[in-house]
Amino acid sequence: MKIAFLHRFLPHKEKLVQVTKSLDKKVQFEIADASRRVFLENSFDVIYSRDTILHIADKQDLLRRFHTWLKPGGKLLITDYCCGETPWSVPFEEYVRQRGYFLHTVQRYGQLLREAGFTGVRAEDRTRQFADILQRELQRIEGERAAFLQEFSEADYHYIVDGWEEKVRRCKFGDQRWGLFFAKKPAEPGSRRACGSPEETAIAESGPQTESGGRGAITPAL
Repeated sequence: MKIAFLHRFLPHKEKLVQVTKSLDKKVQFEIADASRRVFLENSFDVIYSRDTILHIADKQDLLRRFHTWLKPGGKLLITDYCCGETPWSVPFEEYVRQRGYFLHTVQRYGQLLREAGFTGVRAEDRTRQFADILQRELQRIEGERAAFLQEFSEADYHYIVDGWEEKVRRCKFGDQRWGLFFAKKPAEPGSRRACGSPEETAIAESGPQTESGGRGAITPAL
């Protein structure tokens, strides 16, 4: 199985080399522009993107690329920043402008996936889960403040904490949303996947899974 994973946070070069060596070529890491990168058709079984496509202006073009890169019956799993209905609050408009984000509502995101040719689209608003995760992370970092300040500055600490607290407030106000999206590329008629094999059912219920010797593709969050 071949999986593609897109993520916006890149490890330090030394760490990347270390991890790559430890995996003995079973995993390949690449730094690239997903909107320009070209793969052969039917290259991947799974594409997973974590909080990254918010940086892409032409999401439709990227989603069509994903559809082309996936094998028939392949799976797509995305989490991404989304937004509430307009008009937004002035602070949120400034936040989006300053970050250079291109945001859609959860509903519109799901529609873009269907327009790109995907089927079985699930578009879920997971904003409450996102806010809960942020709250837990705030509690954790506040409890580990002394250890954090041994390696980083007070300014670094407040940059993280203040940023997370702002995200929680934006979620409560309704401007900022977080979406979970699952979709499939239609399987070829008569194929094993088209018949709903046990493997396909397991992946659909629990998200992308890999087996040794398989192939996959991924997308990053920025």
